[in-house]
Amino acid sequence: MSMDEEDYIEVKIKMNRRACKEFRQNMEPIDDIPRIVPTEFYVDGDLSGDINWNNINANIYLRVHAPKELYSPESAQKYKRKYGCLPFDFQFEAQVSPFTNNCGVKALHHLRAGKNDVNLKKKFLEYVESFLYYCCNCGIIVGSDYIQREYDTGATYRYLRDSGTDYVFTPEVWNPNYTETLNHNIFLFYKYLDATKLPNYWG
Repeated sequence: MSMDEEDYIEVKIKMNRRACKEFRQNMEPIDDIPRIVPTEFYVDGDLSGDINWNNINANIYLRVHAPKELYSPESAQKYKRKYGCLPFDFQFEAQVSPFTNNCGVKALHHLRAGKNDVNLKKKFLEYVESFLYYCCNCGIIVGSDYIQREYDTGATYRYLRDSGTDYVFTPEVWNPNYTETLNHNIFLFYKYLDATKLPNYWG
């Protein structure tokens, strides 16, 4: 084996993350309130791939746990035994899926904000984008949603619109599944991920 081949294998091993079903990491506090445990970035699903987790199909959460004043260590553990997790104040959610078997593109959907705070919305989205780029080798995020003018809009669209993010939205087209109305429109959105603008929170 040549030295170049050895170097390539060493680099590839370093790039590969072990396949698993969940990932957890403590993040910086979102406020000055003492909480039972630190704010947690939590990924639950299929974390696998041939390079890092580039086949990710998972739910992503940012959990801001309950204030310490509301739970003793014993009552927090009792809550966890009953509900499967420590009590949290609120959480942000997203889902990520493969897109057309292209390992460098991921579909983002079902964005949910547990608190209507623009800065927290932006921060969670930054965490998701950073995780996808540095841990899942994702270069482009894509997604879709709907706008139905007389009623409502999709939750993911509202999240992106209200948080003032720099996603690109395609022109809307009528959804032909809704023959009873001409106002139910669908569209795509996308963003190219840029390492020069994305902090690496994952080491």
